[in-house]
Amino acid sequence: MSWLDALLGRIYSRGQEIELAGGIDFQSPMTAARNDETNRIEVRANIPVVDMPSGIGDAGKIAVVDAAGTNFDYVAPDAIGLSPVPLVYATPGTYVIPIPAAARVLRVPSLVGGGAGGASGRRGAAGTNRSGGGGAGGAGRTTAVFDAADLRAIGADITVVVGPGGAGGAAQSSDDTNGISGESGSESSLTIGAVSLARAGGGNLSQGGTAATTAQGGATNADAGEFVGLGGRNGSTSTPSPPSSGSGGCAGGGGGGGLDTNNVERDGGGGGVASSLSMTVIAGGVAPGGAGDTRAGEPSFSLPGAGGGGGASAVGAPGGKGGDGQQPGGGGGGGGASENGYPSGAGGKGGDGIAVLIWEY
Repeated sequence: MSWLDALLGRIYSRGQEIELAGGIDFQSPMTAARNDETNRIEVRANIPVVDMPSGIGDAGKIAVVDAAGTNFDYVAPDAIGLSPVPLVYATPGTYVIPIPAAARVLRVPSLVGGGAGGASGRRGAAGTNRSGGGGAGGAGRTTAVFDAADLRAIGADITVVVGPGGAGGAAQSSDDTNGISGESGSESSLTIGAVSLARAGGGNLSQGGTAATTAQGGATNADAGEFVGLGGRNGSTSTPSPPSSGSGGCAGGGGGGGLDTNNVERDGGGGGVASSLSMTVIAGGVAPGGAGDTRAGEPSFSLPGAGGGGGASAVGAPGGKGGDGQQPGGGGGGGGASENGYPSGAGGKGGDGIAVLIWEY
């Protein structure tokens, strides 16, 4: 033991003198030295300083420590065998996203507009035709891949717009009156300044229930991006058949069930699904006055949304509400017809859009 190890005397801890009952064994990284001016022993801990790298907070990167345990660095996930993390924007609105300086590629596996809202059914006198509201159209869907260097040459930030789904038409509360159309869905887009990178159109609105045998469903949106938004089914005085299916765009809503001159109650039509998905159509409401179904579960980030089922008609009771379109981009179902004195079924809301971005380094 050194003279310091055996020292018994005036030892201070944080300025306070302490008494020791035995020796102190100083080992690395601690050192001790006598200060002749104060007649004290000064003990120091030589703890290594860990240098943090520049570029802290680079989007999409993670911090790793080196083998010596003394320094950090920020690396891309794929550099250490981890998959890139998708950035999902599922709430309608506008987002400004900085383009990472180290990114090589931007992948957009899904950009989807908002689906349209379904129309409400007609309310009319017994012995007349009262069609259900038309099912609304689904939104378009787009995928894309960009060289990040090309994007940086255009500007520093990408503006992401996620379009909302349209509201469904309100239930008709006046006698002998046609149903109310819902709202069209809104477009989703990616831009840098005035330069458009990608877009996905919203779903088309449908016609409110009429005094004829049908009400027009939302039309296919052929100008909606890479995959067209699929049309909704007509409302009818009979039970509508499900909408047409497609492989990539979002599906339309089912038509509302109506009432014919014989006052026969009708079920609502089923909501549409993309033909590439192994699922049955979304069920329409069951007469009298049943609401159309909505596809349950969390939003699908990479698949097109399903349409809502149509509401059923009713005699002596309110018409059934159309089901909401699934996010992303499903069209709302049409509402069921009713007779005077009872509200018709409201249309279902269109599914909101979505944007999914993946940076690769």
